[in-house]
Amino acid sequence: MFALEQPSMALNDTRAPVFATMKITKTIQPEESVTQILGYVVNEATAQPGGKLKNLIFVCHGTPGELEMGIGITRNLTDRFKLLAPDDKPIVDVIYLHCCSVARIDGANTVTDGNLFCSEIAKNAKCQVIASTSVQQTGRYYLPYGSLDKFEGTVLVYGPKGDVLRSTTFPKFEKWSFDND
Repeated sequence: MFALEQPSMALNDTRAPVFATMKITKTIQPEESVTQILGYVVNEATAQPGGKLKNLIFVCHGTPGELEMGIGITRNLTDRFKLLAPDDKPIVDVIYLHCCSVARIDGANTVTDGNLFCSEIAKNAKCQVIASTSVQQTGRYYLPYGSLDKFEGTVLVYGPKGDVLRSTTFPKFEKWSFDND
């Protein structure tokens, strides 16, 4: 696990097996739209000292190029992330997509191109986006306040211009233990 600087906001989809708690924590229902969800983020970010969040964490199921957050977020909805950069000024420093396989490319330049999906979110929000190409650890649990668990597999860090700044490959989990973190 690693600690995240606050103020951070966690968006937890009700169907996700993990629940993150940050200074601001919101549970997202299956019928909520991406515009509603990002509206919550804008309201909370602008209410913080300095008018922005250090981190925004999406905790949900994912597939290549899609977040199962609310009614779903796909490549055709990534332009909505411009809401997080009013007047081209980002209100979030880093977005963590804490879900399975969202950055993986299942079909180059298609709706299942997770690389383009994450790149477009970064460009529209004008911030870094961190996402994995691999299946993440499963099991229902709550993360300690202000913490995020480690990613498994290849993790990509996208810059505000949508470019991949770096990639790191972490070991896949074998056995999960809460005592060793």
